[in-house]
Amino acid sequence: MKNIFKEYFINNSNKIIVQFARYFIVGGLAFLFDFIILYLLTSVYGFHYIFSATVAFIVGIGVNYILSFYWVFSGTNKKFSNRRLIEVLIFFSIGIIGVILNDIIMYIAVEFFEINYLIAKIYSTAFIFFFNFFSRKFILYNR
Repeated sequence: MKNIFKEYFINNSNKIIVQFARYFIVGGLAFLFDFIILYLLTSVYGFHYIFSATVAFIVGIGVNYILSFYWVFSGTNKKFSNRRLIEVLIFFSIGIIGVILNDIIMYIAVEFFEINYLIAKIYSTAFIFFFNFFSRKFILYNR
């Protein structure tokens, strides 16, 4: 049991199952930030749900990047270089595509299917989770 805990939570790993399990946890934390900010901006401060979803998603991307870099795909080189800058740009470019997909899915769910914006966010998150993991795994951290 100790070895499984170390493998999944402590040691660096390039095993896709370990990275996926870690990314699931990271995604959950990023989703919490995203969901809470979406709710606050829309329901408490009165912003339109698409604006709120975009801002909240960008905050979630930041949380996701930091945790993915240091824990999920932790076998990467931590030194700052031109390669690191390119990596950050690609990571956030994938995130921008995710924001666009998120907003489209939410808009369709809310405007055409009349689903509450918070429920639409849950549907959107399920799709975007897999898009982000596999895009980042195979484009950025293909090890």
